[in-house]
Amino acid sequence: MNVKYEFATEDGKKLNVTLPFILEIDSHWERIRALTFWTKEPETIYWIGSFQDTQDLVFWDVGANIGVYSLFCACANPCSRIFAFEPQNTNFLRLLTNIHINGFANMISPQFMALSDKNGFAEFYVANPEAGASGGQLHPVGDGAKYEIPMMTGDTFAEMMGVYPTHLKIDVDGHELGILKGMQNVLSCVQSLLVEANDPAVVEHLKGFGLEPDERYNSLRGSGWKRSSNTNIIFTRI
Repeated sequence: MNVKYEFATEDGKKLNVTLPFILEIDSHWERIRALTFWTKEPETIYWIGSFQDTQDLVFWDVGANIGVYSLFCACANPCSRIFAFEPQNTNFLRLLTNIHINGFANMISPQFMALSDKNGFAEFYVANPEAGASGGQLHPVGDGAKYEIPMMTGDTFAEMMGVYPTHLKIDVDGHELGILKGMQNVLSCVQSLLVEANDPAVVEHLKGFGLEPDERYNSLRGSGWKRSSNTNIIFTRI
């Protein structure tokens, strides 16, 4: 599938991008995610593209936003089973739409919840309510909306569903270590992991489970895209 999009800039120029999936695009941030899909995080693209497409492939997309990487995994790995976790309501609703219009309902399982180091419910604070935006947290951020969401450890979710991930992506803007601490069993069996963080404690925590940074991806041109001092790091089981 090749889907072509054309966007007009304020100065009248036209920007084009071709994606392997369909996106419902209404907001500024959705346009940005479409236009920068191939260039913003090349390490993420190559990493997902490197998965062995077998019936055993299970991908967890934690902090899925509107689902671009879940959709790409479904395109690149048609045999995969994907779980997309997203606690921001506007993003989750768009995630549902994007799954539907691509016909991926049998592959991508959307989960409206936050993963953490405990089970229960928590207040989720929205930094920007626009679909495609990010920055929401389990602690106050700005003067945005807040609402209660279910919260679960990765280990509890995996045991409940009877499905453990072979590959795991975590992009949650700050709660990475808390999520990882709730994944003792998951981290013991996952083959590779991408986490957006700049916390040495995250690296040391993952090394304790036999996971080491994989320089094959982090040396790509343009990789390690930084936002709020965070960098994507890919880990592979040694």
